[in-house]
Amino acid sequence: MAERWDGKEKSYMREYGTYIDGNTVRKLEPVREPLVLPEEHEQSNEKEQQKTVRKKRKATRKATRRMDLFSTLFLSVMVIVTVVVSVKFLATQSKVTTMKNKINDLESQIVTMKEENKLAKDELTADVDLDYVYEYATKVLGMKHPGKKQVIKYQGKESDSVQQFGDIPDAN
Repeated sequence: MAERWDGKEKSYMREYGTYIDGNTVRKLEPVREPLVLPEEHEQSNEKEQQKTVRKKRKATRKATRRMDLFSTLFLSVMVIVTVVVSVKFLATQSKVTTMKNKINDLESQIVTMKEENKLAKDELTADVDLDYVYEYATKVLGMKHPGKKQVIKYQGKESDSVQQFGDIPDAN
């Protein structure tokens, strides 16, 4: 399309971009911008860039404030939870240590009691004169060793007690 038109139309297209020409389309008039020197243009560009940078920084600060508040709350809650769990852990550890100490004390008491019992048993058996016991039982109490017919072996229930249903006959 641009090839059929003369040079004036082509330059218009180069300066102002694409356009549509025809009987139903309104002709565009170019927007006249004020003449700006290159130095002023650079300054205005710098000002605009600074404004956009300031706006971006402000938006970033707002977002980080929100994140900072959220992060602070989250970290505070996590610190509190950590402290509570640590305190409970230490309390449990203390209870376990106390119980271990009690168990050790009880075990040492058992060992001493066993030693005391053994010493008491040794003292009792050392004081008993078996010859004297035999002589006293046979002469004073009239006890005798059983004969072969007096000892009867039987099989019964596995019980610790025996019941007597009759008198034991004199075995003389």
